[in-house]
Formats: sequence, C-alpha cells, structure tokens
Amino acid sequence: LAEMARWKTSRKLDWGVLVAAVPVLLVLGLHHPFIVAAAPFQKHFWSPAVWQRLPAFFYKSHEGRLNFCVFPAGLLAIFSVISDDRHKNHSIQISPVWTGVGAFSLMPLCVYILSIYTTHAFVSRYVIWAVPGIAVLLVALFCKVVRAQAAVGVGLLGLMVTITALSEARYLHMHPVLLDGEAMRQALASLPDDSEPIVVGDAHMFMELSYYETPRLRDRLICPVSADLDLRYFGFDTDALLMTALSHHSNLQIVDYDAVLATHPRFILAARQKDYLPWYLVTAGYRVVPINSSMPPLLYEVEAPTGKQ
Repeated sequence: LAEMARWKTSRKLDWGVLVAAVPVLLVLGLHHPFIVAAAPFQKHFWSPAVWQRLPAFFYKSHEGRLNFCVFPAGLLAIFSVISDDRHKNHSIQISPVWTGVGAFSLMPLCVYILSIYTTHAFVSRYVIWAVPGIAVLLVALFCKVVRAQAAVGVGLLGLMVTITALSEARYLHMHPVLLDGEAMRQALASLPDDSEPIVVGDAHMFMELSYYETPRLRDRLICPVSADLDLRYFGFDTDALLMTALSHHSNLQIVDYDAVLATHPRFILAARQKDYLPWYLVTAGYRVVPINSSMPPLLYEVEAPTGKQ
C-alpha cells in the first residue's frame, strides 16, 4: 500500500520493492502443509475469533504508551509558550510513509476479519508484528501535538527508561517461580517418596512440572488426555490434541484418560479449582479425598470403586 501511494505521486514503479514482495506467495506455499495439518485444531480452538478480542488487542497495544505520554504532555500544556506555527514552513510530503504506518496499524483488523472466515482462531500474538506500526503512529501523533519540541521527546525518553529500568530491576530480587505450576510444585514437595502415580489435570501445569520438578517426583507424573471431556467442560479440545501429538514425539507420560483409570486404581490427583477431574471422578463413583489443607485443595487421593479395583 505504501508503494502504491509512492507510485501515485512519483508515477514510477520501484522494481526492487515489487521483487521483494514476491517471496510472500512462496512463503505461503511452503506453509501450506502446516496449514492443512493444523486443520483439526481449528474446529474447537481455545481462542476463537470473537469480536471482543480485537478491541482488547488495540487497548493493550495503546494503553501503556499513552500512559507514558501523559506526564510530558502535561508539562507542555502548563509551561509551553512556543507558537503553534513554528514548523509550518518545514512540512514534508511523506504520504507513502503515512500509508505504510496506517496499514500496519490496521492490519490486526484485517487479520481478524480474515480469521473469522478462514481459521476461526485469533490470538493477539498473531498480529504482534503490527505493534511497531502502532507505536510509530502514536509517536508521530504525539510529536504533532507537542509541536516537535525536543525537550518533550527527551523528557519522554527519560521517563520511559526510568520506568523500564525500575520494572525490570525488581526481577533481580525475585525468586524464580513457575508460571502455572508453582503452587502445585510446592504442594507436591510434601509428598513421601513412593511409586504412587501423580495424575496432573492441567496440560500447561504438567509441562512445567515435567521439566522443573525434582527427579523423585518427575517420573511419577502422568497427563490424562480426553478430547471429549475437554469439549464438554471447557468448550475446546486444543490441549488434548496437542498433548496427544506430543506423546508420539517425547518420553513424557501422556496417556489416554480411560487407560489411566484402567491401569491405576489408586493415584494422586493434582488439580486446580478450574479443573473438572475431581468432581467428574466423584460423579463416576471414585473416592476423592483432599490430602492437603490449602484452600482450594490442590492434591487429592483418588481410589477406584470396589468393583473396579
């Protein structure tokens, strides 16, 4: 689009830019097998393309940067005495640049609409590459508002560097923890050393514990997989499909849900409040007893009904 705007003003094609755009079609062709292979994951995806996700993306992309602009803009409004016509004689025709920046800023909308009618799946990281365009647009608009005063730019840069340094420095004093499974890791640490299997109900938590748990517990972890139950209780089967595929390419204990129950009449269940397994097992006749005092409980002792042992 930027090249079209440039061509409209210059009446001359830039063959280098056009040649650089051609490989895009080649890249799509190379990805076609992966697109076909991913088709089963699109039917019941964990993050469907619903309109509510698009405003959230733009808000998250703008909100932090706009907050940075409040302080220097406020100082300018209070103390500035520079005339608004200071830069009237220095205007430059940059139509192609503005076209490109505007196109980048609107690409999330285009990708979202495309997702609605094709993959039906949308996650903010799919269009994270559009954030630089949004940032450039915000900076340009802010520059226009403050009449391109260098003092404001320096003040904004200093504010951003200070806030960024403070926000990152706090991690130097923090003990590293697991993103999803930290509370579960601490709960599992109290278990005795034995061979009783530990069934982890959440796939994300299972992956973290499988790599970061101590060896004495790591080999006991089992991830039960059931696409039907996930669809019934969560409305998506993405985790079940991913874990099933992973089971063929790793030595992790990723096992079909029914096979887990058939093989282990007694086991420890590690589950969070959002997981359906504790209550589902109770309705199936299993004895499910919390074995820790946390609220809500994280670990359960599960025992099959007498007739299934």
